Amino acid sequence: MNLNPPSSFTGGNVPIHANLRPQIHSVNHLQLARSPIPTSLDASGSDAMNPAGDYSVAHIRLKTNTDVVGHGIAFTIGRGNDLCTAAARMMGERLIGKSLGELTENMGKTWRYLVEDSQMRWVGPEKGVVHLRLSACVNAL
Repeated sequence: MNLNPPSSFTGGNVPIHANLRPQIHSVNHLQLARSPIPTSLDASGSDAMNPAGDYSVAHIRLKTNTDVVGHGIAFTIGRGNDLCTAAARMMGERLIGKSLGELTENMGKTWRYLVEDSQMRWVGPEKGVVHLRLSACVNAL
């Protein structure tokens, strides 16, 4: 069984580590990628509400001060992907400098820290784009 899946960021395999000593790992870098999936060409994934959707994925990669890397994704139906990618970048920047132990010790507290950003709250902390960006960031942890 291959425990090192291919990575679109490196073009190769990414080692998976089971021993995460949270106190020594901290988030120090953020990368984002967006990948359009032209599903409207053959109507893959279309439905009555979205007859010509071109699905897209925003992929966030959180790097630590060690070789531990976290990945998270958020899917959209197309044009909204730019908004999700920008929102994920803003959210991910709030994680820079935080230790993995601090972030994963109490995921409820981390979720509240991310959604209660006073300058972004007006966008709708648990609606649409903001909720999608949170899914990508939290899953990367």
